[in-house]
Amino acid sequence: MVQYFYAENSDGEIIEAADIVSEDRHKYADLVCPGCKEPMNAAVGEVVESHFRHKVGEQCSDYFAQVIEKTITHSHRLRQENNQPYNLTVPGGQVVNLAKSDAVLEQHETNNRFRVDLRFRTEAGQIDVVVSRREADMPMLERMKGYCIGIDAQAAQARGEQNLVKLFKSGIDTNNLFVEFFKEGQQQFSRKRRTPPKNSMTALEQLKKQPGESTEDYRVRILGKH
Repeated sequence: MVQYFYAENSDGEIIEAADIVSEDRHKYADLVCPGCKEPMNAAVGEVVESHFRHKVGEQCSDYFAQVIEKTITHSHRLRQENNQPYNLTVPGGQVVNLAKSDAVLEQHETNNRFRVDLRFRTEAGQIDVVVSRREADMPMLERMKGYCIGIDAQAAQARGEQNLVKLFKSGIDTNNLFVEFFKEGQQQFSRKRRTPPKNSMTALEQLKKQPGESTEDYRVRILGKH
C-alpha cells in the first residue's frame, strides 16, 4: 500500500505524519487525503517512518499539488493572523511580504480557461500562483498577465515528500528548482531543470524493503542503528 507523509484535517490544515505520536493517534481519526478527500489512516511505529495510508485505494494523482496549495493557503492565513511575514522571494533577492499586504486568496480562471489556484491581491499588484499538475501546464504561464508564480508539482514529487511542506510554511522562494517566476509572460530567470536519475528512488520507495534486502539490513537503513 502506498505511503504518504501528509494528510489534511477538518480545518484544511496539512498534518505531517512525523508530528503524530502513538498516544495521540486517536485525535487524528478524521484525516483525509488532500487530493481525493478519501479517509486516511495514520501509521505510527518504530520500525518504519511514520506515514499515512488511504483506507481504500492506493494512489492519488492530485496529492502533491493539493499539499502545496493547502500549505500555502493555511500558512499564509496563520502568519497573517499572528502578524508574521509570509515572504515571496523573487529572482534577485527581492522580498515581498504577502502577509503584510492586504492579500486575498481565491481560485480564479483566466480568459484562456487556464486555472489560477491562488490569487494574491497586494499593494505591488496582482500575483497569481499556479500549481501545475502536468508538464504541459508550465508553458501556459507565458500567456499570463502581470506577475505569476508557477510551481511544478511533478518536479516536487520527483524530489520526494519529506521537505515539501517546510518549503512553503514561511513563504514562497522562487530559487527552488520547481518554482518559476513570470512577469507579463516572460520568465524572469532561466535554469536547467534537474531531473532525478532513472534509477533513483523517491522518498516513498526508500521506505519499502528492497528486493534481496534482509530484515536486519532494512532496519539499519531505516533506523540508522542495529
